[in-house]
Order: sequence, then C-alpha cells, then structure tokens
Amino acid sequence: MSAINKALSELNNQQTAALSNIEQATIPKVHRVSPLLWMGVGASLSLAMGGWAYSTSTLNMSQDLQPNTMTEVEATAKVETTAPLVASPTTNMSSSATSAFELTKTRTMSTNAVETPDSATQPAQAIAEKPSPSMVPLQAEPISIAQVTTRSATKQDPAKSGEMVVEQVELSTEQLAEKAIQRAIKSIDANDINGALENYSDALRYDPTNEQVRQRLSALYYGKGQSRKAYELLQDGINRNLSGETLRIALSKLLIKENQQEAALTPLVHLPDNASIDYLSLRAGLAQRNKQSDIAYQSYAMLTQQDPQNARWWLGLAIQQERKMEFSGAKQSYQYALEKIGVSGQSKAFIRDRLKVIESIEGSQDAN
Repeated sequence: MSAINKALSELNNQQTAALSNIEQATIPKVHRVSPLLWMGVGASLSLAMGGWAYSTSTLNMSQDLQPNTMTEVEATAKVETTAPLVASPTTNMSSSATSAFELTKTRTMSTNAVETPDSATQPAQAIAEKPSPSMVPLQAEPISIAQVTTRSATKQDPAKSGEMVVEQVELSTEQLAEKAIQRAIKSIDANDINGALENYSDALRYDPTNEQVRQRLSALYYGKGQSRKAYELLQDGINRNLSGETLRIALSKLLIKENQQEAALTPLVHLPDNASIDYLSLRAGLAQRNKQSDIAYQSYAMLTQQDPQNARWWLGLAIQQERKMEFSGAKQSYQYALEKIGVSGQSKAFIRDRLKVIESIEGSQDAN
C-alpha cells in the first residue's frame, strides 16, 4: 500500500508542476472589413455583368439580321405599299393619308420615321426615335422596312382607293312587292300561313294591280274558311281591271265550289276583247247550265272560230241552234261534231238521235 500511495503522490506532484508552468497565450486582433464595401463591390459586379450580357445579345441580333437586310438594300431602297383605309359609315367619306415610315439600320433596328400629311400647305414632318447614346449604329445606310402611301379618294373611282361607300337606295314599289312575295313563299314553305297572309298583304299593298298575288291571297283566305274575304279581294281586283280575265275566272270557280251556279256566271257575263278559250268555255258551260241561251250561243260560236277542230264546241253550238229553231244550222253543226275529235261514243249517239229529229221536223215542215 505504501508503494501505491507513494506512486500516486508522485503523479499528483507532476500534474501540479505541469499546471503551474501554463502561461496566457497572446492572440493578435483581427481587423474586419466594412459590410458596405462588400455591398458596393457586389453591385458593381452585377451592373458590369448585366451590361456585358445586354451588349452581347444586341450584337448577335444585329449580326443575324444583317445578311437578310443587305440583299434588300441592294435590290431596292424603298418598298412602297398602298394601304387604303375603310371609311366608317358615320364619318366623312374623304380618305385620310396614312403614315409613311422608314427604319434606319442601327444596332437596335427600331428607328421609325412617320410622315403624316396634315394639309396641302403644311410640309411632311418626320418623327424619329433617337438611339441611345450607348447604342452605336453599325452602318449609316438606311434600310426601308415598309413605306405606306395612300391615294386620295375620288367620287368618280372609289373602288381604286379602297373606300367603302355607304349609299342609301330607295326601292320602288315593284321591288318592295317582290321582296314581300319572296318572304310569303318562304312562309308557305315553312307552313306559316299567317306569315304568308301578312307578306302577301304587304305585296298587294305595294302593288294593288298584281292579280297573281291577289289570287294567291284570296286562295289562302278561302282555305282558312274566310270565304267572304276571298270574294271581296277578287271583286276588288275585277273593279280595278274590268277587261281582265284571270280574276273573273278565279271568282267564278270559287263560286262553283260553293255550289252557286247562277252567281258563278255573273263575273263571266262581261265579254272582253280577244277572250281566251278557257274564258269562253267556262262562260259557255255555265250559260248552258243556267239556260242562258244567248250567252251560250255567243260563246260557242266564238269557240268554233278559235278552235274549229274541237267537236265539243260544235256540239254545244248545235244544241243552242236547235233551241233557237235554226234547224239547218244545227244539222250542219251536228255533222261537224261527228267528223271532229273530242266527243265520246255516248255523245255521238246523242248527235245521231238529234239529226233524226231534225230531219223529221224538216220533213213535216216540207209537207205543210
């Protein structure tokens, strides 16, 4: 134990001696640089890098554009393009001059010269963008991108100046009526009867003498069950044109549909000049049916003159002549009816019977 204690004692003494020989170390003071200085240096570097990058990109752009633009300079110095303006309908129709601009080839390639002619006494003024002092032109030679010129519009030739002229045109009554008729036809195609009635009424108001429109409108009213309105329309048209046939025939056929045979003959009593076969045939048939011998006789006689090859007209005339006791004329008309084409076998049998009767009458008259 004494040896261990002795060793520990010596070790303790050694550590105490070592600690007693420790001296304070001297550390030199470090001088720090001001932060403002570092901020200034950083800002300067940033500005320098930005300016270098901008100048490099601008230079590359101008070098890329130079081959294409140089060929245009050698070919032509200026390109003139006429760009007419379209005048507004609410503004003055005189054309205004368009600006003429010219681009000078600089480093930025964006210098424009705009010319605007204000009046005949004021000269053209060029307004050009000044290049930045830091941008040095590569060439002093100007390169024209486009020069737009305009020509003064003239009243004699507005199409050459590209001017749109708005002119108010007044349509005639015939044109308005035609447009209304077209709308009425479209309404009928769309099965819009009320629209067709309205448009045909407008057309008739624009042109009251249009008998075809009046006839169509009357047919529409008759189809809707307004017979009285249909009659009035046709009668009004007849009063406007007393020598016309179309409306008289239409009114007569309308009355026949209503089983008014006597009334149907009334519009046809009038005999117009150069009456057509259709008019005379309807007139003759209604007169014969209503036992109006004079009208029937007159109509059939005119029919045989206009269409002598039709056996029906000769048969009708023969019947009327027999009623008037004109047996010789009736006998001859019956003979013509047998020779012509247009009667049935039953009618031919009737004709032969009437011929026998006439011959017997003539024989009795001779005996007396």
